[in-house]
Amino acid sequence: MKRVSLNLAGAMALSLAAAAPASALASGGGAAPSTDKSASAAKAAPATAADVKAGAPLRDVDGAPAGTIVSGTDQQVVVDTGQTKVGVPLTLFQKDDKGLMLSVTAKQFNDAVAKAHARAQAQQQAAPQQQQQQPH
Repeated sequence: MKRVSLNLAGAMALSLAAAAPASALASGGGAAPSTDKSASAAKAAPATAADVKAGAPLRDVDGAPAGTIVSGTDQQVVVDTGQTKVGVPLTLFQKDDKGLMLSVTAKQFNDAVAKAHARAQAQQQAAPQQQQQQPH
């Protein structure tokens, strides 16, 4: 398994912004049909550091598996996606009677991880080039 340190804050903000209209429809009353998934999301509360348990499964807002919790602090949770381990801001987590869940879909989460991974690789490739260009 590849271990990469990624910053998801910016990428997740973009995903959340894209998800906002759908969320607004789901909670807007009458505009979208009520489903068990949206009812579960409505019952969810913001997660706290005390809710983060290493080894616990992580679900997305629709209930689909999204990874496993590795560790957490009061600001960040490390998630093992099966492909990489990534730090995710605690503010993107919710809890319900079934445990922790992301406030986005698994697709949005995976897209954000891929974007952050690509950005990290680009920065790593640019760093040696910048060092070579600096005069001694």
